[in-house]
Amino acid sequence: MNKAHGQTIKMPNGRWKFRVQWREDSERRSQSRNGFQTEKQARVAMNEVLREVSRGEAASRPTGTVEEYLIEWLDTYVRSGKVKRSSAATYAGHVHTHLVPRLGRIALAKLSPSHVAKCYADLLSSGEARHKSGRGLSAKTVRNIHQTLNKALGDAVKYGRLPRNVADVVDLPRYEPKEMQAWSEQELADFLGTAVAVGDYLFPIWYLLASAPLRRGEVAGLRWSDVDLVEGFAHVRSTRVEVQGEVFDETPKSARSRRTVPLDSEAVVALAHLRNAQEEAAKALKCRPFEYVLTDLDGAPIRPESLSRKFAAATHRARVKPIRLHSLRHTYASRALHAGVSVHVVSAMLGHADAGFTLRIYSPFMPHQGREAVEMLAGRLTSIMRQNGAPKLGAKLGAKIVPVTSNGE
Repeated sequence: MNKAHGQTIKMPNGRWKFRVQWREDSERRSQSRNGFQTEKQARVAMNEVLREVSRGEAASRPTGTVEEYLIEWLDTYVRSGKVKRSSAATYAGHVHTHLVPRLGRIALAKLSPSHVAKCYADLLSSGEARHKSGRGLSAKTVRNIHQTLNKALGDAVKYGRLPRNVADVVDLPRYEPKEMQAWSEQELADFLGTAVAVGDYLFPIWYLLASAPLRRGEVAGLRWSDVDLVEGFAHVRSTRVEVQGEVFDETPKSARSRRTVPLDSEAVVALAHLRNAQEEAAKALKCRPFEYVLTDLDGAPIRPESLSRKFAAATHRARVKPIRLHSLRHTYASRALHAGVSVHVVSAMLGHADAGFTLRIYSPFMPHQGREAVEMLAGRLTSIMRQNGAPKLGAKLGAKIVPVTSNGE
């Protein structure tokens, strides 16, 4: 156990509080109490807690405010090494921008489900402070903020700071996912054909995203050392992330995301042309060969947000339906499933956790497979019936298809 340390703090209302911090079982612990009329009273109480810590008798209690706990939790969680920088930035935004302003002054021990429910309702109605209109956040964003609070309070329960997680019982706003957008094969062909016709330097990237469905960050983080143009494979080993204007590389989002994606022959040719162009540019600039696949002709890696803007411009130039860059993954999945490619293969290409997740997302793109299934089963059943001597149903029953009006007559 590390040595405990404490401090006394004068509050804006003139009263005093103390806070004691120590480490126990490799975890940070703390106690704080407020409401003392004098610093001496606060120091006497603090020294008693310090003695308890030294004897191993102190226990963390749900003292202090929600703000104090959330900031402490955020610092501990980020420094634990279990969270990526991009995720840490998201959690920090949730805590400082949305949770602390609404829940921060409440005593941690007194935080209730009604407090949390009121917070979420306020976020839905006027949570977007950046807009003067005060419009609310989307249901999806509020659910994401809930995940951060739920994790923080869950850790408080796990380490004995709270008896229960009050966020667990709060009803979340209903979230209806937006309908996925995808191009038809004709629209995809028009887009790629226009990129070739105008000599778009990024055509190989557009083709790669359409044929080997990498995420935006994955293609931005792809290095030439990850690409095998002889065997025709791309190895996804890193992803390039942009957070608050800063760009850095991270490991892929999950174990399944670290995958090897096969490249078709056209993708190999396109990437070979891109590499040749980069080599010529490097010679002209008298610099080292470019490391990343996705670069400008001066060798500078293209930022993820910049790639999205370039895609929007290329889409506008091709005069096709505008979609997000990420929707090229949806386009790939819909084309592959429509062509009868196994959902397990599609799932592996996309880097999904499992085929069930892929099915849940892309089932709207697969109605034709249901039609093929029922026709196949019907064919097998009627074949057996005829082998047993049964006549055709239409011939025996005289069935006719009669239009039905709206009133059923």
